[in-house]
Amino acid sequence: MNIKEIVNLFGKEIIIKMKEKLISGGKGDSNFINELKYKVDQPTKELIELVLEMPDYGKFIDSGRSPNRRMPPSGVLLNWMSRKGIRPEFEYVIRRKIGIRGIRAVPFLNVWTDNIPYFNQKLEQGAYEELEKEIDTLIDKINKT
Repeated sequence: MNIKEIVNLFGKEIIIKMKEKLISGGKGDSNFINELKYKVDQPTKELIELVLEMPDYGKFIDSGRSPNRRMPPSGVLLNWMSRKGIRPEFEYVIRRKIGIRGIRAVPFLNVWTDNIPYFNQKLEQGAYEELEKEIDTLIDKINKT
């Protein structure tokens, strides 16, 4: 397996684990789960990037919101309310309740960092295999001449 395939596989595994954590934290019916994605970019031959893509409000799901704080800004809950079938005139009441009670955190971003040692091990193995193939190719070329 080459390094780009390993990075891609790691991205898939991380997204699955993050979704499992969100589901176990009570966010299983959330549209957020469907919008949680990753992509593998290779801007140069030497650089492969694994990019987590999620809506901006993911940080509030991960860290929650403390009680007795200011209300969320007007308008930020309207899409969520529409998906849940809640009429827009209740936005103020919901914003006020969030300001008073806060929102319980469902930490899921730590899945990324918790799996770095596993990822590094797989990368080392993949790099070793790629290097071994390149050396074999060079030896074959030398032997043919």
